[in-house]
Amino acid sequence: MITYTFDLDVVPGGILVKVPLKQYEDACTLVFNVYASKGVLTLPEGTNVSIRGTKPDENGISIGAEISGNVVTVLVDKQMTAVAGKSKYELVFANATGNEFITTSFVVMVERAALDADTLESGSIIRELAEIQLRQDEIIEAARTAVAKTEELDEMYNT
Repeated sequence: MITYTFDLDVVPGGILVKVPLKQYEDACTLVFNVYASKGVLTLPEGTNVSIRGTKPDENGISIGAEISGNVVTVLVDKQMTAVAGKSKYELVFANATGNEFITTSFVVMVERAALDADTLESGSIIRELAEIQLRQDEIIEAARTAVAKTEELDEMYNT
């Protein structure tokens, strides 16, 4: 599994971290070393963290993350990379009762895949089956015509 590591400032107005991913990539981990460029970042015991954001298709996503000290670890979810383009996400820090006390943003840049997930490969049997399904009315009509001709020939030769 690939791991990408980033330093992420929780102070507003800091450098916006850009996370490059490939479309449909999900076998990777994001590690964020969170810090405060002004002051010291001390997260209270029992802090929970999650990620939320909006993808280019305007669908939101929210997933959990692990935290240990000031290190946040996220397993990339298939939904994070399903749509190519730029998405803004944020790490959301909450206390044990669920009250948010810090959010910090980052951008995920999802590079378009060369082959879309639902594209049928040209040499694929699935593509051939899809084409047959599209032509099913034509095939059924040809079969009916062949049956009728066979019945005609049977009558001619059996009389």
